[in-house]
Amino acid sequence: AGYALREGYSVIATAAHPKKVIRQSYYDIAKTNGAKAVLLIFKISDEQASQRIKENNRNAAILDVSAHGGFDFQHLFNKQKGLLEEPTDSEKNQYLKVFKITEDNTDEVLDACIVLIKQEVV
Repeated sequence: AGYALREGYSVIATAAHPKKVIRQSYYDIAKTNGAKAVLLIFKISDEQASQRIKENNRNAAILDVSAHGGFDFQHLFNKQKGLLEEPTDSEKNQYLKVFKITEDNTDEVLDACIVLIKQEVV
């Protein structure tokens, strides 16, 4: 995302990075380079997230090369959940648009993101 923003491309990002200071670096890069950022906040229950992790067949080997090395995805989820700094209203105001995604509005939000992307390209 940082590279794309430095090149002046707009991005759609998630609030997945738990630390505000890291997310802030993306906003700063976007502002400096005239790019726009769209924030996606996924609001699902911990139970639903754990169920999705359990049903997913992703290979956890990628975690061996990260700072979190060796953990499975459930352990990583539990660890990161404890580190999460929710985006504040002030932080959200730095985005072109903020979407909160729930089970009920997923298709609507994704369609709106596509519209925003096409507006940026044209």
